[in-house]
Amino acid sequence: MRDWLTEAGFPGVEEDGDALWARLTDGTTEFRADPGPDEVWRLTLRWPVRLSAPAITAWNAAHPAAALGLTEGETCLTMTAKGPEDLAVWQALTTGMIALCRETRRAQRARGEGM
Repeated sequence: MRDWLTEAGFPGVEEDGDALWARLTDGTTEFRADPGPDEVWRLTLRWPVRLSAPAITAWNAAHPAAALGLTEGETCLTMTAKGPEDLAVWQALTTGMIALCRETRRAQRARGEGM
């Protein structure tokens, strides 16, 4: 997986025991890759926004390969990767998930809050 991540262009790949951490792009958040059975890896990205149940349900219906849920109050995207080709799918899904979280957060802000 380390080689797959590097070859796919994910910067900052680091080992943490059996797990790997990598950044989506330079200067952005990290995601985690954990080894599973049969050489399948579990990719996980958490984002500090609590999406609503309807938003999560809609996401999961539209993206059955990547489950969205809540973990410790944060939105959490998970997907399994069996080969390097899955990392392009992961990149696209994380981009969509982050956009959804940012859109949700903007809608939650009080008028005049933030930028």
